[in-house]
Amino acid sequence: MHTYIQTPSSITAFILAMTLYPDVQARGHAEVQSLLDNHRLPMSSDRASLPYVNAIVKEILRWNPAVPLGESELMYVVHTSRF
Repeated sequence: MHTYIQTPSSITAFILAMTLYPDVQARGHAEVQSLLDNHRLPMSSDRASLPYVNAIVKEILRWNPAVPLGESELMYVVHTSRF
């Protein structure tokens, strides 16, 4: 799937999750604030220092994948059917 399709879907899933679970949002925000102290934006090098935020990102991608699942089942049907 193309990135331009995945990104809006992931952002929408993130907004929904943070709306449904404000305690998770507050804990993630606190982790970012404790590391960065309002002096800069997070960078990719900060990932190891933000385990809870990293877990949130992984959970969003697991919870609402932007790619279709079940492709292996479709391929099984195609490979095993007789033409």
